[in-house]
Amino acid sequence: MSTHLFYQSRLPRPELDRAEGIYMWDTTGKRYIDGSSGAMVSNIGHSNPNVLAAMQKQMERGTFGYRLHFQTKASEKLAARAAAQMLEGKILEEGPQTCLAFMVEPVGGASTGALVPPAGYMQRIREICDQYGVLLIHDEVMSGGGRTGRFFAAEHWDVTPDIICLSKGFGGGYVPLGAVIARDDIVEAVLDNGGFIHGHTYAGNPLACAAGLAVIDEIERENLTENSALMGDKLAENLRSLMQKYSIIGDVRGKGLLAAFELMSDRATKAPLPKGLNAYNRLVDIAYEKGLIIYSRRTRGGLAGDHFLVCPPMITTEAQLGEITDLLDASLAAFTVEISQSAA
Repeated sequence: MSTHLFYQSRLPRPELDRAEGIYMWDTTGKRYIDGSSGAMVSNIGHSNPNVLAAMQKQMERGTFGYRLHFQTKASEKLAARAAAQMLEGKILEEGPQTCLAFMVEPVGGASTGALVPPAGYMQRIREICDQYGVLLIHDEVMSGGGRTGRFFAAEHWDVTPDIICLSKGFGGGYVPLGAVIARDDIVEAVLDNGGFIHGHTYAGNPLACAAGLAVIDEIERENLTENSALMGDKLAENLRSLMQKYSIIGDVRGKGLLAAFELMSDRATKAPLPKGLNAYNRLVDIAYEKGLIIYSRRTRGGLAGDHFLVCPPMITTEAQLGEITDLLDASLAAFTVEISQSAA
């Protein structure tokens, strides 16, 4: 279909008709499995009736209330809920002033393909930040909200940062929503020295916050964090079975339902596939044609290498993981044939 919008490429995509749970349909009736939760956003699935009802309830009361003019129950409740998830941070020791903060994704997102740090790394980073008075900021935009099997991915290592950034799954794809969680003493220091001079028109938007509260309620009510841990173990098992079948899969990694695999030409040397194969685009297109949505990026500095994120919604069942694995298997088989023919 023609479009007046521009984005990353000229690749055409069909028009979305509807979405429910982990499935999406275009206007021709073709069904797709949302194997990447969009851009790792739709954590609790599409068209959740409880979230839609919460949004409708807030819409009937008001959709916009600028935070400089009003407090809203939705924004206050959401802030309290988010803050309760963060453990009390240690008081940083005074140290060198050349470095203000160190920011890290506890589990990698799109740029590294669900890269998990080696044992002891996160704890050592915390120690170094404490030693030199450097703030530790965790980017949990993608990993936060239960996707890794813990509400915050940092909980896997019992590490408490000073500041946390949240988004994506925090609003579940129902509304654009993000948050920053910080220790009280950090906030007070900024307020004592002129306050926060930046802002955003939609900060604390009551409709967005009502949706965010409903998303967190669903995560807790349906035990979706626990489900992510259980289904994540099964997904890792399925991906490792595909790794045994296809020699071009050089690595499987991740935690919970934030998982990925990387294609390589040699597992021993970890050499990437030839750049000209354009694997990170081609395998995604093949899977899409078969009705499976996955997410890809270049692995090596954005210039070479190919990793693929498999991150279905946190509501995914074992049977649905089987569907995803079967479609991924068929896609890898087709891609393998394609590259062998091109080499002949």
